[in-house]
This record gives sequence, C-alpha cells and structure tokens, in this order.
Amino acid sequence: MRVLQIGLSNFPGGIEAFVMTYFRQLVNRGVVFDFVDIYGDGIAFENEIKSLGGKIYYTPNYKKHPIKAEKKMEEIIKENGYQIVHINMLSAANLLPLKATKRAGKIAVVHAHNNNTHGIVRSFMHKYNSKRLKKMDAVCLACSKDSGKWMFQNKDFQVIPNAISAEKFSFSQDSRLFIRNQLGLSTDDLVIGFCGRLDKQKNPLYLINILHEVKIKRSDSKAKLLIVGDGELKQDVIDYAIKMGVKEDVIFAGIQRNVAPWYSAMDCFVLPSVYEGFGIVCIEAQACGLPCFVSTAVSAEVNITDNVKYLPLDNLSAWGDNISNVRTSKKVEERNNNVLNTQYDIDKSASQLYEVYIKAMTQQ
Repeated sequence: MRVLQIGLSNFPGGIEAFVMTYFRQLVNRGVVFDFVDIYGDGIAFENEIKSLGGKIYYTPNYKKHPIKAEKKMEEIIKENGYQIVHINMLSAANLLPLKATKRAGKIAVVHAHNNNTHGIVRSFMHKYNSKRLKKMDAVCLACSKDSGKWMFQNKDFQVIPNAISAEKFSFSQDSRLFIRNQLGLSTDDLVIGFCGRLDKQKNPLYLINILHEVKIKRSDSKAKLLIVGDGELKQDVIDYAIKMGVKEDVIFAGIQRNVAPWYSAMDCFVLPSVYEGFGIVCIEAQACGLPCFVSTAVSAEVNITDNVKYLPLDNLSAWGDNISNVRTSKKVEERNNNVLNTQYDIDKSASQLYEVYIKAMTQQ
C-alpha cells in the first residue's frame, strides 16, 4: 500500500516528526509513504524518505500559484494510482490538497494538527473554509480532542496519538556528559531546554523572560537556556536576549536531525506556546524523564506522566519559582521513561493508523 502524504515542510517540526515516526513503523507492514512538496523549498528528512522507499513529488508553491499547484496535485494522484491521500493540516486555510484529491476521485484523510492559528488573513480563511470542510467527504483525524473540535467542529473525527519511538528518547548519561562538555556547560548548570520552531505560535521571546526570571530567583549565573531549533524569529530572540542582559546564557543549537540526545543534556523542558495542537516535543521530553513546564494553551492530553506543570503566561513569577527549584543532579534512575508501553509509544499505536487506512480502502 502506498499513501500520499501532503502538508510537510522543510522544517523537522511536529507534523514531520509524526509522519516519519509512523512511516518507520508502518513500512514493516508494507505501507510506504510518498510525499508532495507544496511549498517549493523541499521536505524534511528527504534522504531518509528515499531510503525507506518513498518518493517525493513537487508542485509550484501553492501560495504563489494556487491553481497550478492544485492541478499538479491532481495529476500526481491520478497518474500514480494513489487510493489514499493523507492531508496534514495546521488550519483549514488551505483546502487545495483536499479539492485535488476529491477531483481525482480518491480517499482523503484529513488530519488536524493544531487548535488555533494566527494572522488576519489565515484566521479569516480558516473560518470561511471550515464551513466548506464540514460538507466535504473525508476521513477526519486529529492529534488531540481540542484540535479535532477546532478543525472539524461537529464533524466526527478520530484521535491518532502523536506517538514517538519512546525507547530512543530514554535518558542517557553519556549523551548528557558529551553534549554538556561540547557546549562548555558544567555539571551544576541548570539547563532550561526548548525544542521547536522560533515563530509566533511557540512564543520564543517568552523563553528569554523565563531565563531572566529564573536568574533573578536563583541569584546566580548557573541558569542557561538551550534552544534546539530555528525559525523566523531567531534574530528577534537574540536582540531581546541582549536587551535583557542574558545573551551569554542562551545557547542556540540550531536544527538537529536527531534531537533525542539533546533532551538528556537538559534539566527541564519549557513550552510557552500561545496555542498548541498537541506538542509532541513534550512527549519526547517526558520520555527522557524531564520535568516539563508548559503554558495553559498546551493540550492537557500531553500530561501522560504527571511530570507536566501548566503555567499561565500572565504569571512569569510562577515560571521562575517552579523552574528555580529544579534539581540539576539527575541520576539515570531518577530520569525514568514512563512513556514506554503507553499509547504514545509507536510500538503500541502504529496499528491505529494502519487500521484507518485499511478501513478507508475497504469502504471506497
């Protein structure tokens, strides 16, 4: 079975991680994912996709050339005989892949990966297209209940866990020592970690506020901020760190194709998003045994180990108080992987998506 995946970008973020985790697992069941690049600047994990037997197709940038992009998607679907097209959506603002799939007469699996959006135009288009989406025939999936309700409103949907390869993210003392040594960090430095895109949704300037507040609470220079990722607001984060006087304590690790070892170098994980469909990075952090501090905008469904604390963005002092009390001396036995064998472990959850595909094929 070959499934066409649409909606991935060239940044290895949450959607990309989700799709690739399931691809690695389902390929053993004879399911191969092929991909369409609708942005025109490549897709994350291209080399691995090809090594797993996947193909990558390209359309004109859908934002600049919507008609040409939609037509090309329809051609790709028809000419290559795809029966199922899995459309990964952050909002309903772009329905071109769904329209192309329906015109090609194939099964559309629409997957909601967010519970809000930003920008006047995008917000308007989401609200307008949501009404059209309700009337279109599709298999509806979501990363969380909140995302499904936001995207599909009263339409039925199924939650597919944003599962990870849990064993891969288990705490490693060797990785901790290696990365900390590489970054010039001492064993008693308190490393506050973040993984993700530096964009408006992730609220990266607030990371600087958190670091600044923790340093005030602790009255020392041992607190550090480790940012794994990149994005359009990186320079804004740098400028704000300089303004707040903490630039020397912020480490930009950039995009890491394998983020697992980096969690071991952290002492806690923070996710101050202004909205969040799910937050798969929080599952990864919990698998590494990290205490997680997240905004109240993050789905309650990510708290699967009771190691997640929800904090309001309008109470910076609460962030500082909680993070200041984190212990830096973590032993392996204190960093248990409580994600193993839960529904968020890919070994347990891969069958759910497989069954969605099989059911869709039999009902066509």
